[in-house]
Amino acid sequence: MNPLARLRNRSRARVAAAQERALASAPSQQELGRMLDAAGTVLDLGSGPSPVRRATAAVDLLIEPGQRAHGAGGRIDPEALAARGIRFVNQSIDRPLPFADGEFEFAYCSHVIEHVEHPGAACDEMMRVARAGLLRCPAATAEYLYGREYHRWLVLQRGPRLLFVEKAEHEYAPFGPSHATAVSDVNPFEAMLDWAGTRPDTGRNRIVARLRRRLQQMFYGREPLSEVNLFWRGGFRWVEIRADGAVAQGGRDGTQWSFDSRGTRRQWPVPV
Repeated sequence: MNPLARLRNRSRARVAAAQERALASAPSQQELGRMLDAAGTVLDLGSGPSPVRRATAAVDLLIEPGQRAHGAGGRIDPEALAARGIRFVNQSIDRPLPFADGEFEFAYCSHVIEHVEHPGAACDEMMRVARAGLLRCPAATAEYLYGREYHRWLVLQRGPRLLFVEKAEHEYAPFGPSHATAVSDVNPFEAMLDWAGTRPDTGRNRIVARLRRRLQQMFYGREPLSEVNLFWRGGFRWVEIRADGAVAQGGRDGTQWSFDSRGTRRQWPVPV
């Protein structure tokens, strides 16, 4: 390897390490760690090949990398998971789950509910089989900016309630698809995230640099404008709005909390 390539690789490694540290130190990630440590039984809904730490069961529809939007990630190996004490179920999370009511102390659902056909049904099943959990997904702002053309839903949190708004045709990847890599085609907002130091340069003027810093701060800090992180115990309420205007709602009452952009915990009902 020539010296210039070696320097580039080192720079990318430093960028990736800094991004990982920012994600891990976000208030919602710290809270997730505390809840996982306190739970004896953990269900990962949409686990991929690497279920969340302390998982005792996992659910995912897509076994092979080629079944996923970008063909990324490894193959799910149910036998290997079973050897680790993790029961694997191959199905979509918005179908009835083969678990008893309240079987799990904690349910983790990260970046999968925006893919499914019936997010409300997935929420109800999650609340049925678990006593507490975290629902994590891209916020509506992230959907517009970063062009996840394979996501079906815009998700907004309003206090303790989640709103699922089905995307209209013009809302899919308005700034370009997420998979483009050529400078002429790449989504400019995706480029500014500088994933592991590999994205194209977006310019050095102060306006662009300020925008880049703010986008990275929101994204890698898991701020609410970038990512929904709704913690719940007992249940939460949801509203589902289809592209044709049809509205459904459901869920159950409980306690919910999340963190604002300053890292302050917000809880509902409001403690007295």
